[in-house]
Amino acid sequence: MKKYLFMVLLLATQIIAQKFPALIIFGDSVVDYGNNNNFAIPFTIARANHSPYGRLINNGVPTGRYADGYTLPDFIALRQGYQPPLAYLDPASTCTNLLRGSNLASGGAAIIDTNSLILTPYTMTVQLGWLQTYIQTLKNCVGNTQANSIISNALYIFSVGSNDFSYKSFNPAVSGLSDAQYRQLLIDTYRSELQTAYNLGARNFFVFSLGPLGCTPITLTLQCGPYPSACRNNCNETTNQLVYAFDLALQAMLQNLQSTLAGSTFYYSLAAYNVTYDAVKNPGKYGLSVVDRGCCGLGYTEIGDGCNVYSFGTCSNASPYIFFDAIHPTSSFTQKLAPGTYTLLGI
Repeated sequence: MKKYLFMVLLLATQIIAQKFPALIIFGDSVVDYGNNNNFAIPFTIARANHSPYGRLINNGVPTGRYADGYTLPDFIALRQGYQPPLAYLDPASTCTNLLRGSNLASGGAAIIDTNSLILTPYTMTVQLGWLQTYIQTLKNCVGNTQANSIISNALYIFSVGSNDFSYKSFNPAVSGLSDAQYRQLLIDTYRSELQTAYNLGARNFFVFSLGPLGCTPITLTLQCGPYPSACRNNCNETTNQLVYAFDLALQAMLQNLQSTLAGSTFYYSLAAYNVTYDAVKNPGKYGLSVVDRGCCGLGYTEIGDGCNVYSFGTCSNASPYIFFDAIHPTSSFTQKLAPGTYTLLGI
């Protein structure tokens, strides 16, 4: 009887672990695995295929992730017992690897395509087009029945929106909109993008909320200058209020969308904002000691190609930091969000 019970529990554990047999990832640099690696331009903040990025994983060989190690989708995949999917443009994205999904994200991408084009050609429209190609390729690899099962049971991860706040003023098409008008445009556009993914077969959506962009090192540098000062102890709360209002509007939209799209499930939490903001204000609570600058270089402006092996002052241990560069979180801080994510997703 005990042996039988053990086998039942083991089988249940395996089923839970494989709740989502594949991950299909959309969005920006928070989740990009290297689709921007081959950009031909000599310098861009939308590329991370060089040290010190990725120094904790892959034997220290950078993959294109904008962190020192794994990002949240990586932890979700590993939690379920399989390796994270490859970047869509990775030459190794062959039939066998496609079974665990694909990462379509691109550093610099935004909800609004014209915002994306400031840094990357791989807009959300392009990424959704890649999804169509991925689905057809998967069907060619394993047949319609298995492919359809993977597509309908996969977890579709969306992490996008930060660049829409960063580059609004640089885009004449939207710079004249009021905050309320712009927020509504973002929500309506995002809804359409999620609807497109649903029409292609997506049913399980994990949508990231935006973190407190007013607390990132680059925002503090724009506010205070690239020098140590008491000013850096204060987040830009005007920016944070705009972001939090967007997060709440996004939450309402997703709740409505789930009620509209038959068979859909939307996973959403404000933890990315709330936990990060709390960590900035109460770092000791999270085992942190550096919250106003990144680990890379001096930590005030270094992003993308600006964070490199020549960056003076890069820390040897990033675990006391929230941010690895001037925007993106360290792998160790992201891992602090993982348990809540597992609970949310039921994995």
